[in-house]
Amino acid sequence: MEHKQGLSLLDIAPSKEKVDVGDGQQLEVQGVSSRDLLTLIQRFPEMQKFMSIGSIKATDILNMAPTTVSGIIAAACGHVGDENYEKAADRLSMEAQLNLIEAIGRCTFRSGFGPFVMRISAHVVAALSANSGRATGTNSPPPLKPSSPPDTAPTPSGT
Repeated sequence: MEHKQGLSLLDIAPSKEKVDVGDGQQLEVQGVSSRDLLTLIQRFPEMQKFMSIGSIKATDILNMAPTTVSGIIAAACGHVGDENYEKAADRLSMEAQLNLIEAIGRCTFRSGFGPFVMRISAHVVAALSANSGRATGTNSPPPLKPSSPPDTAPTPSGT
């Protein structure tokens, strides 16, 4: 019996989009992976605000954390953490940066940023509910014995 192989993970290309950056030039960006996103959040803690809001516009990103924008653009070009690419992205016009951020958002959050945050939040709530009232990986101390006599005999007085 012949087993028909389906699509391989190696066959899947990241979602990409070509973006006009001015003067007839286009730059191809791709969605940012979870690994790249974690790297960006570690380098730019202000990105946590984006993740907690649930709905954000590209212009909000430009206004809230302009230093982060170049890091996001570099990551979407396949160069997360590369300062040379970040400096190049920082020199782009604001319009080009906005065009790139919008495209990166579409490639990273295919169903939209709001639905993505809602899904993540649901998983966090479920995990917290499952562990409600107890810390994971800890053992409770044994219950106390009510009015139990001391383990050692008292020393007689006057000796």
